[in-house]
Amino acid sequence: LKRIVLPAVTNGKLKVLELAAGSGVHTQHFLSSILDDDKNIDIEWHPSDPDPASRASLNARAKLAVMEKYILPANGWVVGVEGGTACSDGARDTDGKTVSSTSSTVHDGADNDVVSGMEKYSGYFDLVLCINMIHIAPWEATVGLMECAAQFLRKGGM
Repeated sequence: LKRIVLPAVTNGKLKVLELAAGSGVHTQHFLSSILDDDKNIDIEWHPSDPDPASRASLNARAKLAVMEKYILPANGWVVGVEGGTACSDGARDTDGKTVSSTSSTVHDGADNDVVSGMEKYSGYFDLVLCINMIHIAPWEATVGLMECAAQFLRKGGM
């Protein structure tokens, strides 16, 4: 990851959105690895997971590893909306066909607290990372993830 990511850093700062971050094991591993190669790199890591216990674990792990400078407090963002809705082009049925239209939103994990207007982060991130989801989620979720991730990435991001 670092061999691919580090050359792509623009303006000396790496901005990462990690979806389904879980307890933070991957977050800590990759960040440690990147910092081993370049202690001067500025990193802004946005871990997210809808599970409050995972977010608490992630925040505790960041503190214990003295990585709070790089790892922002975990948020509960879920890209898209419940039911497999992809960003900006609607929900998908099991065949991957659009069945309804919806606006793009970023959910913060609370039942009634939605962060709308993800335009704030449109084109913002150098890297969107999702390790804990694809292997256990239905195909529709993967399709939605790819469509949504593209909206968050800067031009040339990964």
